Amino acid sequence: NATVTQYIGEVARYLLNSPETPYDRKHNVRLVIGNGLRREVWVPFLERFGIAEVGEFYGATEGNIGLGHLSQNMEGVGAVAHAGALLRHLLKFQIVKHDVVTEEPVRDPATGFCIPCE
Repeated sequence: NATVTQYIGEVARYLLNSPETPYDRKHNVRLVIGNGLRREVWVPFLERFGIAEVGEFYGATEGNIGLGHLSQNMEGVGAVAHAGALLRHLLKFQIVKHDVVTEEPVRDPATGFCIPCE
């Protein structure tokens, strides 16, 4: 009779890629909470399993902040979409560009400061 459940990473994709069964919608789950729900999995997963809401979060032990995203519709589909102005103001942080090849923040060559994401 659970109404909320947790997913981690690729579990939603694995479930979505499994054969459909009559049990896909025989549950009371209205909200799934977790991290790593890929954009291409998000909508098909919710539609197939009849789930209304996603609570996506991100946090890391080596960081000093966590981000959350509650989606009650299809806006902002795909992991933690962005941090709103209020959250940025209250917590005084900024998300910066990251080079996936070097695993380093991208810095402005003139100042040496990290370049904020838009």
